Amino acid sequence: METKISRKTQVSLQLIFETSGMNLNTWEIESQLLLSTLSEQNDLYTVHVVLLIENSIQTSFSIDKPLVQSYFSGKVMGESAMNTTSDVGSLVEYTFKVSVDGEPLGALGTVAMEFEWPHEVTNGKWLLYLTEIVTKWTTETHCVPPGDIVNLLNLSYQSL
Repeated sequence: METKISRKTQVSLQLIFETSGMNLNTWEIESQLLLSTLSEQNDLYTVHVVLLIENSIQTSFSIDKPLVQSYFSGKVMGESAMNTTSDVGSLVEYTFKVSVDGEPLGALGTVAMEFEWPHEVTNGKWLLYLTEIVTKWTTETHCVPPGDIVNLLNLSYQSL
């Protein structure tokens, strides 16, 4: 940059970096700045700088039909007697929509959603029994989280 700067003048520069090699776990970039001039100056030294990176992802979350009415009119039985999902009761289905607004993440990272499931009531029974987690618009069609919480009793799928 060839700009004549008079003594005790302050100049601001904007440096734009490529994001290759960065991901969402990149918190800082270290760099060395070396100023130079056409005039002779013996007091120009390399300056070590640390640039802090702030990542922000714009996401949206919604639930289709957040109110679901359910009923159970079958025979009440213990977990060991259950063979099919219909033994648990009527199907309750929730559809959650999660999307990244703005620029797609690409290779920078992944958006994850975490649930605390299943919900256990005071007598040690489950309020809802999780039979499956189906995902759409991802590389995997079914989600299988750690801890064997999906279809824990290994029930056969059968509609009511």
